Amino acid sequence: MRIEDFVKAQFFSPTKIAVRERAQEIEEQNQREKALAEENKRQRALAREQKAAEAQNRREERVQMQAEKKERIESEKAQRQAQMLAKKQDRERKKALEMQSKAKKKPQSKQVNKDEGTRNAKSRKVEVSRSGRQIRLPTRFED
Repeated sequence: MRIEDFVKAQFFSPTKIAVRERAQEIEEQNQREKALAEENKRQRALAREQKAAEAQNRREERVQMQAEKKERIESEKAQRQAQMLAKKQDRERKKALEMQSKAKKKPQSKQVNKDEGTRNAKSRKVEVSRSGRQIRLPTRFED
């Protein structure tokens, strides 16, 4: 046997080959674990970004809904004020028409009985109300 054959035989010994293969397998396993850890890290970062984007979208939607609600409330308030103003103007117009119609009518003369004119407020008849309170009726309601 030549020396080269002996070196080849030593170089390719089964234990050394097994050790080298095991070291290579361990190195490959470490690389796979590192790649897997890197992929997991990337996935977590992506999920975190998506979650942050969703939260931002929800905030923007909430702000938009609040702005729409505020605008709707202000619109309703302006509408109610316009209705109240219209009702007030209508009441004032009716009151003015009523005052005009009263002014056009001739005032009726009041007939005062002689004995009613001489009565004073203290001599009026005392009545009892539904609540049990004693009241003095105005002279126009007395008999």
